[in-house]
Amino acid sequence: MKKESKKDKKTSAKIFRNNAYMMKLAWQISPGRVGVRFIDNVLDMVNWVFTAIVFMRLIINGLERGASFSEMTVIIVLSTVMLVVIGLFRSWAYYKYYPDADLRVNEKLYSMLFDQSANVELTCYEDPKFYNKYTLAVKEAGDRLESVISSFCDVVNGPISMVYVIYQMFLIDPFLLFFAVFPLIGTFVFDKAVQQLQYKQTIENNINDRKKGYVNRIFYLAQYAKEIRLSNAAKILNRQYNEGYEGTMKVYKKYGKKIFMPSFLNGMFTHTIAYYGVFLYGAYRVIVSQTIAVSEFVILFGAMIYITSHLEFLSGSLMDFYRNALYINNMRDFLEYKPAIPEDQPGDEVKQFDRSLELRGVGFAYKGSESEQLRNVSMKIKRGEKIAVVGHNGAGKSTLIKLLMRLYDPTSGEILLDGKNIKTYDLQDYRGLFSAAFQDQRVFSMSVADNVSEDSKKAIHAMKQSGIWDRVERMRHKENSTLTREFDPEGIVLSGGEIQKVSIARAFARDFEIGIFDEPSSALDPIAEYKLFESMMEAFKDKTVIFISHRLSSARLADRVYLLENGAVSEEGSHDELMRKNGAYAEMFAKQAEKYIENEYTVLEGGIA
Repeated sequence: MKKESKKDKKTSAKIFRNNAYMMKLAWQISPGRVGVRFIDNVLDMVNWVFTAIVFMRLIINGLERGASFSEMTVIIVLSTVMLVVIGLFRSWAYYKYYPDADLRVNEKLYSMLFDQSANVELTCYEDPKFYNKYTLAVKEAGDRLESVISSFCDVVNGPISMVYVIYQMFLIDPFLLFFAVFPLIGTFVFDKAVQQLQYKQTIENNINDRKKGYVNRIFYLAQYAKEIRLSNAAKILNRQYNEGYEGTMKVYKKYGKKIFMPSFLNGMFTHTIAYYGVFLYGAYRVIVSQTIAVSEFVILFGAMIYITSHLEFLSGSLMDFYRNALYINNMRDFLEYKPAIPEDQPGDEVKQFDRSLELRGVGFAYKGSESEQLRNVSMKIKRGEKIAVVGHNGAGKSTLIKLLMRLYDPTSGEILLDGKNIKTYDLQDYRGLFSAAFQDQRVFSMSVADNVSEDSKKAIHAMKQSGIWDRVERMRHKENSTLTREFDPEGIVLSGGEIQKVSIARAFARDFEIGIFDEPSSALDPIAEYKLFESMMEAFKDKTVIFISHRLSSARLADRVYLLENGAVSEEGSHDELMRKNGAYAEMFAKQAEKYIENEYTVLEGGIA
């Protein structure tokens, strides 16, 4: 029992801390939004109490003592003026202030989330637990912040007005407090039980909701349209949706039986016993014992209506308080996360790349992986060299590139720039040395030129170098044509190879010291790929270039080739040296050459033609 009590205390403390954290965040973002909501909440309570108790007391007392018409008019006019002022303020708040303020608050909040998203290291996106926190934080951020402000104000202000109303009942008859106990029992015993069961129902239904949501998403995403139409996936997806639906129905039936009785008792205690108990007791005092006036009877009934309805409202706010804390926990964990490689990490200035980029005994294992993706990798890349990193899929080539760009840090060994560990340099300065194109490129829903560079002249020149300009010239609006049909029904949908050429054009458009190309032409045929690499080598003849390709024809253009096998360097040398060695590289090259010949390509001394 003691353990449970301690656990409850810890849970309550965490709930309060999380809500307090969000309120502090809201205050930092917009003190005005918090202040206006607090005033709005106070005025709402005043409106309720005044209408239910004070106004009715003034009117009925006036009628009982025979007040003049002018006196009654003054009471009504002053009351009306007060309520009109409250109404004007609340209308201004809801229809003018809140919409504008919430947009500004959400913009600042999402900016914080996006800044943190851009700051966390790449491994975070590969950690399902962390990624789940991020997606939930972004999904719930805007609505959750407004909900926290509202429920916090309700929980703070609500009990104050409740105490005032109960005090007024006590002044009339202390015995009436007995009836006030019933709504409290209904709210904090039975309604709490209902809320807890509903929360468990939501959690248990999560997997079913995810199944249904997944199917919904698959059916409207364009990239799945072909597969759905050319396979039996639609039937299987429908079956999966039905499984989610049937699972949801089972959960509803299971909890429907459990929720019925506490829900019924909540209604009985909160409304039936409280309302009619006070009504019957008040009627007895007015009619039989004649110990209270009709005005006091009306006030009693109004007070009980206020107490019961407001207890329900307060109970809902308390549950929101609890639910918010669960979601805030995700946002708090995400925003307070300290990145291992923060984007704003300070360090030594990188003036330029003078001598070499070197890996010494580098090893790397992904978080949670039992085996290393790279093992004791050593290589030295001199300024101006053209380096090819080749190997089968899964050999560790892309991981190596991510380490060079410091998207990850090695788990063993070190990487040196001009003899100094890259961790000692300012991160943005260091990454500014690089320009990169990867195999999993993306284009954005904006103009072709903007997809390449902010400078349209640079963009056009770069597109000519990458080989995409011929396609762009045929577009209706040329470089100003919008890519994708996300916002423009006339948007251009590019092929995989064309997307890769746009991505490579981005690299051509940047000023850089070290160019990294991670299978950026995998969607091109071997001839187009070879020509592209020739163009790249000519354009970047004064730059250091590292390129990855599983097609070895392009390796002929490199000064040095590194063959990766099972995460380690197995062979190193120029293309000719490795061919003379007649090892694994020569065997791979020969097999690919045979394949090209079979497909009517001819392997010539200068490459593939």
